[in-house]
Amino acid sequence: MPTATRRWSWTDRGSIVNTWVGWVIVALVMAILAGLNPHQRTVTNSYRDAAERWWAGQPIYEDTQTTFGFLYLPQSALVYSPFIVGPAGLSEAVYRVVITGLYAMALWRLCGWVWPTRGGGLFPLASLLVLPLAIGALRNGQANVPLFALMALAAVDAHDGKYVRCAALLALALAVKPLAVVMILLVVAIHPRKMALPMLAALLVVFLLPFVFQPWHASGGGYAWSQYTAAYEKLRSAASPVEPYQDLRGMLMAWGVDVPEKVLTMVRAVAAMGTLALAYVAQRRWPARQAGFALLALALGYLMVFNPRTEGTSYVMWQPVIAVFAGLAFFVDRRPWLGVALVVLSLANNFAYDIVPPPKQWFRPLACLVVLAVLTWVILYRPPWGESFGQDIGEAGLNPS
Repeated sequence: MPTATRRWSWTDRGSIVNTWVGWVIVALVMAILAGLNPHQRTVTNSYRDAAERWWAGQPIYEDTQTTFGFLYLPQSALVYSPFIVGPAGLSEAVYRVVITGLYAMALWRLCGWVWPTRGGGLFPLASLLVLPLAIGALRNGQANVPLFALMALAAVDAHDGKYVRCAALLALALAVKPLAVVMILLVVAIHPRKMALPMLAALLVVFLLPFVFQPWHASGGGYAWSQYTAAYEKLRSAASPVEPYQDLRGMLMAWGVDVPEKVLTMVRAVAAMGTLALAYVAQRRWPARQAGFALLALALGYLMVFNPRTEGTSYVMWQPVIAVFAGLAFFVDRRPWLGVALVVLSLANNFAYDIVPPPKQWFRPLACLVVLAVLTWVILYRPPWGESFGQDIGEAGLNPS
């Protein structure tokens, strides 16, 4: 009697285990590369320098009028402080393992959360689609990697009713990078009664951290306050870069359109209100898991298109959205045409630097706008992933409300 051959599947347990093995290999490779060359192909030199300057009681913002250098809050120097202990090669290697693990865990959690009956069944395809772009960000040690992880985990917690932990994660995300403020405002606006007090308390703790962990010779809070004022000046200068980035302004400049900054500011404000309105509609119409994914996607999409300093590696935060969306189109909604379109967009995003002729900064924001347009249509005109998604939740014994 012939032995039946087992059919391979993207979503089976074996594929998920192999995907985790792949992430472990990526983490080890990134750690080895960073450990052997800790000062090459990295952005962490500025993080290390800021942390060392903090504990030495020196200014961490040397020139507040430039648009380069350390562009974070003082808390970011504290967050990075554990990674300045010991030899640079060892600490850089450990840092790569930590941020790779956080990123993979957040992607796993998000995949298992939006499709509960398969327990991470979207994870293999999503990993394959995010890895090409993620590898560059992981090698460089980009803060966008842990920023995405914290925002994604917070989105899951907010819509699972774990508001205190959500607030803690978002406060930590803000300490990592100020861009987390977009997600904070959205979550509080969507869940005002549940999130306002926990978020306020978490932000107060984060605000006070620089005064608690001051250099031993800095007394009276003067040093910490001076770094706050310097951070304000630095971030204000950095918000108006001269050179084009991969955002809306950079896209328009690539097409020969130079829009005045005042007009761009108004466009960003209108887009912010539209983002909030769409998140509110999704919250009212969709089950919690769908609404949480929509909120995360809208927050990240807004950051990609309307943040004036969006770099190519910043899209390491956006790639998981396209990847999870594609997985849902294939395996849950059974719309292969949409899945194929999203996969093509994802692959083009990954390799835009190689396939797009100069100037290159127009492609990724345009592709992001296309996905946001599809998401907007889904939110306004139809359930996101058809009846099958609600059936999946019901079969899993979960409350879809």
